[in-house]
Amino acid sequence: PCKQIAPILEEISNEYNTVIGKVNVDENTDLASKYDIRSIPTIVVFEDGKPVKNIIGAMPKHVFLKEVDGWI
Repeated sequence: PCKQIAPILEEISNEYNTVIGKVNVDENTDLASKYDIRSIPTIVVFEDGKPVKNIIGAMPKHVFLKEVDGWI
C-alpha cells in the first residue's frame, strides 16, 4: 500500500507546492512511536510543525484530497 500511494502523494506535492516526506518506520522506530504510528501507510498532517491529523490506509487521490482539505 505504501508503494501504491507514493505516486499519488508525489503528484499532490507537485500540484499544491507542499512538502511530503516519507519515513521507513521499520528503520525509524523512535519516530513511529513518537507519532503513534501503528499501521502503514499512515500519513501525518502537520500544521505549524505540530501533527494535526493522522490518515491511515491507502486511498484514491480524490479521497485523500478531501481528507486534507483546508491544510493544503
